[in-house]
Amino acid sequence: MKRTKLSRSAVLAVFALAVLALVPAVAAAQVNVAGAWEVTMVTPQGANTVDVTFQQQGTAITGELNSPLGAAPFKGTLTGDALTVVAALDVQGTAIELTFNAKVTGDTLAGNVKFGDLGEAPFTGKRKPAGAPAAAAAPAPAASPAPAAAAGAAGNSGINGNWSLSLNVAGQEIPLTGTFTLAGNKLTGSLTSDQGTMPVNGTMTGDALKLEFTAPTPNGDLPVVMTGNLSAGALSGKMNIAGLGDADWTGSRAK
Repeated sequence: MKRTKLSRSAVLAVFALAVLALVPAVAAAQVNVAGAWEVTMVTPQGANTVDVTFQQQGTAITGELNSPLGAAPFKGTLTGDALTVVAALDVQGTAIELTFNAKVTGDTLAGNVKFGDLGEAPFTGKRKPAGAPAAAAAPAPAASPAPAAAAGAAGNSGINGNWSLSLNVAGQEIPLTGTFTLAGNKLTGSLTSDQGTMPVNGTMTGDALKLEFTAPTPNGDLPVVMTGNLSAGALSGKMNIAGLGDADWTGSRAK
């Protein structure tokens, strides 16, 4: 059998044809995330599930994230099975940039979401069946009814003075110093940390306190609501940071 020696240009042409023959197969294997998804973020304060809708044009991704805090449009890319999208969520006038990085596997995805400079958390997602209803937003916890005798009662003056406070965030204890002054049921004062001092205002009804203040962050101010109870000379309660969930806190008289 006579062998024909191919020129270098002919070899390159054959190689190019072989590569082009693979292109349709590669394109068919492109991951497609278009459609409605249910995404669950796991933070130290618990799981939070939101609805996400993706539109896809090649590797370009657009869509919208819907949560109890409102809707947030996003843009991103899908390279192979690697998905990256960025959404700006407005929390009571403060924009927080959420960056999602995930690996897509069929009708599921998993990765991490970064909350601006405030930290990050893992998340998972699953594609919704066609026509599936939107996930219901978690209902706000019902307020505990106040006992009739306590309704309108004056605040507990035992709150007055200086306190050593400890905020538990993801198992990490953050020390704070609190100074409180009560007039009737109006509570004022300040909280001091390594980052500085913040004025606080609120109410004290019986043994129950509620404080509201604004915490400065690199991405803007965050509204914070602090609730708790005074019992046997000690304080304990929850601190809610808008859009990020709750953290436990305790307090004792400063020595």
